[in-house]
Amino acid sequence: MLTRVARFAGNYARLSIADESLVRIVESVIRTELDTCEEDSQCFYSLGYQAGSGNYALLRDGERLYAGARVDEVCRVLISDLITTLVSPYNAGLALHAAAVGGDGNAVVIPGVSGAGKSTLAAWLVSRGNCYLTDEVVVIDLTNYEVAGFFRPLHIKAPALQAVYSLIEERAASERTQRMQTPKNDPVTLIEPERIAPQSARDGYRARVMLFPEYSAEKDYKLAAMSPAQCAHRLMGSLINARNLQNKGLDAVSNLARSIPGYQLRYSHFSELVDLHALLARYLDTPAHPQ
Repeated sequence: MLTRVARFAGNYARLSIADESLVRIVESVIRTELDTCEEDSQCFYSLGYQAGSGNYALLRDGERLYAGARVDEVCRVLISDLITTLVSPYNAGLALHAAAVGGDGNAVVIPGVSGAGKSTLAAWLVSRGNCYLTDEVVVIDLTNYEVAGFFRPLHIKAPALQAVYSLIEERAASERTQRMQTPKNDPVTLIEPERIAPQSARDGYRARVMLFPEYSAEKDYKLAAMSPAQCAHRLMGSLINARNLQNKGLDAVSNLARSIPGYQLRYSHFSELVDLHALLARYLDTPAHPQ
């Protein structure tokens, strides 16, 4: 068995993995490192094979999380459970259900519920030269607004898949498959951000602007500034670690909303995002300075 460590939000978990082929699969969907930690981790995962079947078996602290033949599914279960495990104790700032991209030390944070268009918008922003941080969870340190994202491939739902494929260069767009061979009718396709654009360092970004997206084919395009009160209300709906924070996170969310501008965005096609590109250039094209 090979041991790796996954870190996020100041916590980490150990992973015991059966062989190098499974290590490569895990490292294609999450960031890991060699285990050099002496202290206890949050939990212990084991990924191997079921005896006699060749199916995958994923356990957390001895409890079975998945057993089956789908490599994409075992990876999704691992990602989802890892996020819960590593984020649950976090109390040094805000943990948000959000996507994020970065450029010149500045980050765009994109909070929203599942289906709001976070991943699709993140993919478009990556195609415009920004670094992909996450499409699932960010933590924001409230002392300096530094943003860290739980890195995983873009999870693109079926209705938005062709739009995201349009962003991929012609050579890669013709492939129509991923490293993990997602089944044809699967509702979610995993796309590595490197297929859209080269990536730079994923650390050292500070929140500069927030976008609250709505991906809708039936409504008109809209890009509008939001008041701090409106931003705070929407942020509370994306807050994951409220129980760990004073006043259920309301004070911290309000401070963030007063400090970082927020915009409502409703869109149905990337061609509508000309105004957004110009708006974000004001925030992202100027290198961030420490506060």
